[in-house]
Amino acid sequence: MSTTNRRDFLKISATVSGGALVASPTLGDPLKPSAPQASGIDFKLNGAPVQSRSAPKNSLAQVLRQEMGLTGTKTYCESGVCGACTVHVEGVARHSCMLPVYKITGSEVQTIEGLKKESLHEVQQAFIDADALQCGFCTPGMVMSAAAFVREHKEKFPGVVPAQGAIEVAMSGNLCRCGAQPKIFHAIENCFRKTPLPSPIEGVLRQDAYEKVTGEAEYAFDYYPKGVLFVSVLRSTHASGQVKSIDIQKVKAMPGVKGAMVYLPKLDKGYGKIRWVGQEIAAVAAETQAQADAAT
Repeated sequence: MSTTNRRDFLKISATVSGGALVASPTLGDPLKPSAPQASGIDFKLNGAPVQSRSAPKNSLAQVLRQEMGLTGTKTYCESGVCGACTVHVEGVARHSCMLPVYKITGSEVQTIEGLKKESLHEVQQAFIDADALQCGFCTPGMVMSAAAFVREHKEKFPGVVPAQGAIEVAMSGNLCRCGAQPKIFHAIENCFRKTPLPSPIEGVLRQDAYEKVTGEAEYAFDYYPKGVLFVSVLRSTHASGQVKSIDIQKVKAMPGVKGAMVYLPKLDKGYGKIRWVGQEIAAVAAETQAQADAAT
């Protein structure tokens, strides 16, 4: 699992001093990069060499979806909780929403689109046979986590069927809001059995199961229409504090930025108080997500 802290993505750092939240640098100030600033970030994607021109601290999930056009990798929580964005980095299941793209320089990345070769991966077929999906939004991440577990367990314990508890632990980083976990565990266990467990379903298989297990199923979330603006919100990383300064004019002058606003009320000295972690401080709308993120 990823150990990258969400603060790796913040373009504005904050420190608490004397009970005050001090923006450092203030919104719009140029960031002194802690990540490599190269002309591009090279890595292998599903076996082919690629180069990302994205900002180094943009998440791998964002790069895969928006720059590489691989929308099989889903994002929902964007905080490493739901697992919908799971991919393989050097064969290890990682939450790509928590992984700045500069950290995968030179690495081998595999997404759901690259899991199927001439035929379906055994996990993909097992999910179809066990009907281990419903809406399918979480399915690509589930399949990628399951594939990593199946490979690792077979390498360490050849011929051994894992206990359900081991499967549950391996899949604990992936959430299914439809409640398909029992069938998911069933599908994974069948990847180890010479004689599969009886199918838990009756009747015909889902007609869209193939698209869902391969990442080909598209949702409204996967369409990027032309002409729309992208928004990034600056949120507090502290439960209590005071914002002293925000330079909104510098933000509006940044490349691609079309508008910016401050959520907090303006006071004689600074802005209103911060009262919870995640509280909205300011928002930026820009022509691309990368430009919006760079401004917040």
